[in-house]
Amino acid sequence: MLRGKNVALRPVEPRDVELLTSWWNDPAFIEGAAGRWPTRSQEVAKRVAKKPNYDKLGEFLIVSADTLGTDRETPLGHIAFSAPLRLPTCDCREIGFGINPDHRRRGYATQAARLLIDRLFSAQQVHRIQAHCRVENVASQRVLEGAGMTREGTLRGFAYLAGRYLDVDLYSILRPEWGDRQSYADRFGGL
Repeated sequence: MLRGKNVALRPVEPRDVELLTSWWNDPAFIEGAAGRWPTRSQEVAKRVAKKPNYDKLGEFLIVSADTLGTDRETPLGHIAFSAPLRLPTCDCREIGFGINPDHRRRGYATQAARLLIDRLFSAQQVHRIQAHCRVENVASQRVLEGAGMTREGTLRGFAYLAGRYLDVDLYSILRPEWGDRQSYADRFGGL
C-alpha cells in the first residue's frame, strides 16, 4: 500500500475484476493507450489472481487517499509495473497507467506515477524506470514529465492497434536522476 497526498495505490484484488473489465472495455478509458488489455472478465480475473512478484510485476488500483479502506473507496484508475526485459544485466522496470475519464486532469496519474517510481527505486535495485505513450498522447507525456521522466525518442511503428502501426515516445528516469526519496519528494513538493 502506497499513500500520497491525494491518491493511494493498493494491490488489485478479486473484487476489482468487474471494475477493471469495464474500464479496459471502455473506449474513453483506453483512449490514447498504446496497448491492449484483457477484455473478458475471465482474462482479467486470471490476471488479478496471479500471485504478484513485486520484484518484477505489480498492479495497483489508484484510489482517493481520503477514501482508502472505507466502504466509500473511490477508484480513480490503474497503474502497474513490469520487468520489460528478462535479462540478468537489465535492471529496468516499465510503468503503465490509466485514469477513469471522470477523474482526469486533476494530477492523480502524475502523483500515482511519482509514488510508484519512488517505491521502485526505494525498494529495489533498479537503475532505470521507463514508460511509453503514443506520440499524440499529450496528457500522458505531461504525466511522465511531471514524474521526472525524460523523453528519449520515438519508437517508430512500435505497437499495432486498431489496424495500424503506432509510433510511441519512450520516457525514462534513471536512479541518479531520482536521487533519493527525500530529494525526489522535495522536487515535487511531496509525494
